[in-house]
Amino acid sequence: MSLNLRERKTSKRARGKRRGVAVVMVLGLLAITLALSYSMLRGQTMTAQLQQNFTRTVDARYAAQAGMNAALRKMHEANWQGVDVPVHGKIDEHTGYDITYTTGDASLTPSSPAWSEYPFRVTVRVVGYAENPDQPAVKSTHTLETVVQLVLRAFNSQPSGWTNAQAYALYQWATEKQTLHPPFRIEGNAFMLGELSLAPSYPPATQRARYFSDLNLMRIAGLGDYRPFGGGTLTLNLTRQGTSELTALQTQLAVPTLHTGAASNQPVAPPAGATTYQLYPGGKAYEIPSLQRQFGAVMQGATAQPDPVENPLGVFRSEGWMTFGDNAKVIGTVLSPGSSSDLVVAGKNVEIRGYNLPPLEGSSEVAQLPALLVRDDLIVYGGSGSTIKGLAMVWNRFQIDDGATSTSMNLTGKLLARNVAIGKRTEWNQVSNSTWTNSLNNFLLQVLLPFSTKFYPQYFQQHSGFSYQPKITFKPDSTPVRYHWQDWNKPVYVKGASDPGLRWQIISQRRIAD
Repeated sequence: MSLNLRERKTSKRARGKRRGVAVVMVLGLLAITLALSYSMLRGQTMTAQLQQNFTRTVDARYAAQAGMNAALRKMHEANWQGVDVPVHGKIDEHTGYDITYTTGDASLTPSSPAWSEYPFRVTVRVVGYAENPDQPAVKSTHTLETVVQLVLRAFNSQPSGWTNAQAYALYQWATEKQTLHPPFRIEGNAFMLGELSLAPSYPPATQRARYFSDLNLMRIAGLGDYRPFGGGTLTLNLTRQGTSELTALQTQLAVPTLHTGAASNQPVAPPAGATTYQLYPGGKAYEIPSLQRQFGAVMQGATAQPDPVENPLGVFRSEGWMTFGDNAKVIGTVLSPGSSSDLVVAGKNVEIRGYNLPPLEGSSEVAQLPALLVRDDLIVYGGSGSTIKGLAMVWNRFQIDDGATSTSMNLTGKLLARNVAIGKRTEWNQVSNSTWTNSLNNFLLQVLLPFSTKFYPQYFQQHSGFSYQPKITFKPDSTPVRYHWQDWNKPVYVKGASDPGLRWQIISQRRIAD
């Protein structure tokens, strides 16, 4: 009995141990099951989150593409608001895009061959986005960038008065007396509405008649044309001219003349004090810099020229009197709108040159803004080697001041002015009447001799040192140029007549890493 009792007690203890092990195993299995379930649940949650993120990324990409299409379409429409005006668009409640337009192309540098095209390019950036509906602050974005360039289709229309004046190298529109002292030369067609006073101070009448006649004979003999007017027709109001002037022009110099009964009339009104300009509708407004603020009232040894970023056409403003001294150079357009502000060319080697506008699509025509637009006076005072290449328009007086024969001014292009005056050359004006008389008499005596000098201008130069070849000249550009009149309240370039809006050409496209 005692043995059986011990066996039963031992058996009970064994069974208790097995039951404890089973509980532990069950709890372990439950823990593993819970861990696996949590892991699976977490994996499913992450998969769902990844799916949502992927969907938002795709939606953002599609939104960016839709935004870029909208951005480019707007640029071709007449109501495009232009650069620096951002645009926001929505596709649905949680998806949309933001558009920005910026003038220029960051890929261009001053050393790039296309650097001058910088102001006609626009960088279009579109950021597409897709929000988490439950957490709007959580969003995916996709950025696209496209660079486009304006297709130049048309300029603004030109005033009829401006267009009519372009037929002449010199167009003078007031009826007052115009005093012109030789030696000077105006080539091509000229229009002078005022009474012409030609060489009133020198030479005396007899010597002037022979001097002018021989200039024409030299032309006929193939020795060059150095007549004051030549190479075209001079249009005048013939009833306003004196007999001696008509004889000098028509008989002695053999200048073809036409009569006009036109009243005094300026081709266009002077521009107001413009401070900005625009290349195209919706384009950047460029500030017109002041020459005086940059260089002072006297500009010398310096150059003002176009800057594709800040001043692409090289338009400059004069805020009062301005003097161009030695080696001053301007490439572009000088606006001088003051009613009592003169521009003065006083130095050596002054150069003022108009800037060629980028040509229209499919056109080889050279178009150029005027080099000088001066409401008051443009005065050339002394100096040598100075040039104006382009169109100069002066609403009061263009004047070559009295000065030495070394004074030189060559204008290649066109001069439009209310009044024109060419002052006396000091050395010529100091020749006495008796000296003129003696020089002509001596010339006529030597003409009878063998190997004589046949033409009085040549003889006078040989014995006085005064050249018959003028240093003051006006002539058209040898390359045809169309000078463009710009209303500074309007853009320079506009849409084509048959276009709904501006046209743009895609230069490059890329995705920006987010």
